[in-house]
Amino acid sequence: MESEAHALDGAVELIVLPEERGMAGLAGQLPAELLQKASPGIIKVPEDQVISRMKHLWSMGKRSVGVVIGARLEEERLRGNTSDIRRYGNLEFYDPDAIFGRPELCVLSRWGMNWSPLPGKLKVAFQRKFENLAKEYIAGLMSGGFEVEAVPIDGCLGDQDDLTEFDLAIGILCRGAVLEKTGMWPLDRIWEEGPVLIGT
Repeated sequence: MESEAHALDGAVELIVLPEERGMAGLAGQLPAELLQKASPGIIKVPEDQVISRMKHLWSMGKRSVGVVIGARLEEERLRGNTSDIRRYGNLEFYDPDAIFGRPELCVLSRWGMNWSPLPGKLKVAFQRKFENLAKEYIAGLMSGGFEVEAVPIDGCLGDQDDLTEFDLAIGILCRGAVLEKTGMWPLDRIWEEGPVLIGT
């Protein structure tokens, strides 16, 4: 991935947006210059599939732009999946119902919002779709003296039936429903960057 921001140039055939409820309203935040270039179709896919869909479209000769959260872009970079992706810059986005105003990759704790009550041995759940970023964070916990049992989980934190066996959970935090369902508290923000406009 080319790290510096680029100006939008050339025709765009498709816009790929995340379908998750917490990312609703992103279409309204797209640059006017993009919408004026053409009347591209909009495709909505799960947020973790935006980049792979864009790369597939590129392989078919179709240029697209898309939106992902900053943590997704970094995770895909760590996986080596961003070689055909250009970064155009951050989008202004605010969700009044989101804990931090937008979806972010966070650490939730069963022990409250402070580090002091945490036991020395931690059982940590992490969203498999953010495996590399989670493992980097867990490595930091271990170098800080914690003993960690890390368990990957599929889906979103709010989709889990029961997280009570875990001391910490790493995943996307958007709205308070996740906290209510899991009984956990936000402890740390791993990747605070909001939505990023990318393209092929």
